[in-house]
Amino acid sequence: MLVVEVPDLSARHEPTLAETSMVTASQPPDMPKKRTDLKPYALVAAGAGLVAIGVGTALTFSALSKQNSANAYCDGRFCTQPGIDLRNQALDRAAIATWTVTFGIASLGAAATLWFLSPKDHQEAHGRTPSPWVSVGQSTAVVGLEGRL
Repeated sequence: MLVVEVPDLSARHEPTLAETSMVTASQPPDMPKKRTDLKPYALVAAGAGLVAIGVGTALTFSALSKQNSANAYCDGRFCTQPGIDLRNQALDRAAIATWTVTFGIASLGAAATLWFLSPKDHQEAHGRTPSPWVSVGQSTAVVGLEGRL
């Protein structure tokens, strides 16, 4: 046999309006979180891209100079060993220059993407994001939304 005792509910204490407090949720789970400012990362990526393009350009001119120096050791069809060595150095520098400039262009593209994905400054200047609040009283409950949309 199972016995369940139920306490007297008529003596239950009801909180007064002064005893209730406002509960504010700082970030409800269904609201999107504040986006991080990506502009500093965009500036770093843009700086790296510009440096890479500058280095790649310098390597390109160096490769052209090596190629022109190699031509002095070639008769149009055959080259002596110094000409072959200079030509190989020119090809190596040209390959490095190609990859360096490619990296620079990709970095500039990433910088542009980060810049445009960063939140706009005017979004932050117009006030805080909306946050819900709940107030429970003796016989009422109020739910509200505070902030700017």
